[in-house]
Amino acid sequence: MQTQQEESFADRVRGTANLAIFGTKVFSLPAEMLLHYDVGEAYIGLLGGVSMLLMFFFPVFFPHSNPAPLLLFLLAFVLRGACHRVMGLWKYFKGIRPTQHRKRCGIPWLARLTDRVSVGAWYWLEGPIFALLGVGVVYLNKPLGFFMMLSGWALLVITGLRAAMHHNQVMELHDRMLEQQVTADGLRELQHGQ
Repeated sequence: MQTQQEESFADRVRGTANLAIFGTKVFSLPAEMLLHYDVGEAYIGLLGGVSMLLMFFFPVFFPHSNPAPLLLFLLAFVLRGACHRVMGLWKYFKGIRPTQHRKRCGIPWLARLTDRVSVGAWYWLEGPIFALLGVGVVYLNKPLGFFMMLSGWALLVITGLRAAMHHNQVMELHDRMLEQQVTADGLRELQHGQ
């Protein structure tokens, strides 16, 4: 009986964490699509549709503010996604196969500005920069400014999650390599023993 309760608690925690990650990705995707180039062809997906709905209905929380700037931001996101999809289809029909992961998050446009700051550092800096830009925009238009702040901080969280996931994958690959070395050493000993 105790294990079923522990499992159901673990399932609830896992479900809550997945829901939180989904919400964070939904908020971060618009900023990411506008701040990155060379994005994987299948990067937008379902999250893009949910992000569009979120941006469309987000001005409801600010009834006395003008929703037009946020809707223009939504239009920029839709156009960026449509151009991205058309380019992917064009490459497909030309027979050009993708050279990177289909769900790659892309490279920050800001990385083209200077070689002094690494691409990895720009991943960590662009979310807070976008959020701070949102703080300034809030004085001009509340819906757009608050959405930019949420999107920027969500982008920072997603960057941290990606870094942790990448680190775990590298460590797992390292562990597998060590296991293969032990197995190969055991095979060599077995062959020399015969």
